[in-house]
Amino acid sequence: MCEDYYLNVLQENNTFKFIRKLTTDEKERFFKAKKFMHKLNVKLLFFRIVDHDYNELKKFEIKYNEQINSHSLSTLDENAVIFEFTRLLHNYLSTVNLFLNQYQANVKRDYEDELFIEYDELRKDFYTENLSYRIIYELQNEERHSRIPSVKIKAKRKYFMDPLEAKFYIKKEYLNINRLKKDEEFMDLEEIDIYEHMENMNSYLFELASRILKFELDLHGEYYDFLKGLIGEIDVEGRPCVMNYTEFDENTIKPTISFIDKRFIELIDKIKKYKDII
Repeated sequence: MCEDYYLNVLQENNTFKFIRKLTTDEKERFFKAKKFMHKLNVKLLFFRIVDHDYNELKKFEIKYNEQINSHSLSTLDENAVIFEFTRLLHNYLSTVNLFLNQYQANVKRDYEDELFIEYDELRKDFYTENLSYRIIYELQNEERHSRIPSVKIKAKRKYFMDPLEAKFYIKKEYLNINRLKKDEEFMDLEEIDIYEHMENMNSYLFELASRILKFELDLHGEYYDFLKGLIGEIDVEGRPCVMNYTEFDENTIKPTISFIDKRFIELIDKIKKYKDII
């Protein structure tokens, strides 16, 4: 077996581009980094899904606004639009619930009491201090109990020559629950602008994720830096990977490939941008 390892990139045409050979020390660091990043990826998995589902909803909003400015509103199938929006919203809210519950259990199980108390207090403070957090939290709770929200779409122009801009609202009566009936900020609302509150909620979820990320990077941040450094050496588009070659006979050589999850590295960078955690 060949113990030499090489940094490569798998390009779109399904061919590998050789970058360079790794040193023995780099090979050992790579496999330690891979193990660490797998553990971190498991911890951030539901957050990755939340971020994905939120971006899907944003793409839907952009596409719909493009459609209403290129087609007559009367020709669009509003029922189909509301169905798709509701489906995407369900995905997002379901993952918010999984993220919050999994993280609470994750922190309590894996970290010291002091960190769990800090994390739990932050989560409770978000609920107390931020209307958007309360709305999205209670929205996912109601939707989880099979109550489908009633959605309304309004499209208007800010000024006469401006393009139409659509907003998606949920009727306030949908959250006619005791905790929000006593909420003065909520009672002052006429309707729930769902995209506005999702955007705010995402900033709070990023903050919660950053607490976990900070703890992990404080322990093993050098592995993240090492993998990001390897990615930085690649000057073409593709999937970064480390390869070695195992000989089976005189005519056949099969590579062993370990891919570097570039998208996960990018997500870590995105979380870090919300708050300086290093």
